[in-house]
Amino acid sequence: MLATVEDTLALGESLGSGLRAGDVVVLSGPLGAGKTVLAKGIARAMDVEGPVTSPTFVLARVHRARRAGAPAMVHVDVYRLLGGKFAARAKIPAEWFERGKYDVYVIGDIPAKVFGPTLLTKLAARLTEGTRGMVGAREIGLLSPGAIFVNAARAELVDGAALRAALARRAFAGAVVDVFHPEPLLADDPLLGMEHVLLTPHIAGATKGAAERGAEVVSRKVAAFLADGSTAGSLNARDLAAAGRGVPA
Repeated sequence: MLATVEDTLALGESLGSGLRAGDVVVLSGPLGAGKTVLAKGIARAMDVEGPVTSPTFVLARVHRARRAGAPAMVHVDVYRLLGGKFAARAKIPAEWFERGKYDVYVIGDIPAKVFGPTLLTKLAARLTEGTRGMVGAREIGLLSPGAIFVNAARAELVDGAALRAALARRAFAGAVVDVFHPEPLLADDPLLGMEHVLLTPHIAGATKGAAERGAEVVSRKVAAFLADGSTAGSLNARDLAAAGRGVPA
């Protein structure tokens, strides 16, 4: 058992120093077991871009190498990415798909399975320096002819020129695009003239559930502020406290 965070980081660095492209690292344990800390140590040894964080609504987070020619570290959330049906076909233990229990790190590029024979590939990742351009011509080229590519995350995650070129030659069935760069689209953008592309005005997050949850959270925050001056979660909590209008979060 590792006694401290520093010990866990050190173990991660020791592991990371021996990893090569094509290696797969599986970290198991419940939430809070230290998997992310261990991964940070691995990333430190590999000298890849950060930050390394726990997966939150992502399929695959890419940490690119700072050194030319060195492998990237790709954090794959098997719970969200593959699902139970894939587990049965691939004979992967079902417990791998228990939320938060397993983290999988692939040393190298994004696994081909992410963009392979599936008919629907949906991109869901935060835009960071580590994820910018994570989907390039190589990944787009892995889409099957009948695939639909969906980007409801951030436009800059994808090589826009490569995506438009592939759609223009109908390399795959089509795309649903909710985010753009620049936004809004320029009047002469080729996406506007493609019949096999569905464009939506950055509204993928505007679901009934999101609206209800937003109203619920705001109502609770307002009620808490009126009851005892709580400013938990407020972006201007310090300003309110300085004005004598709230209790610091």
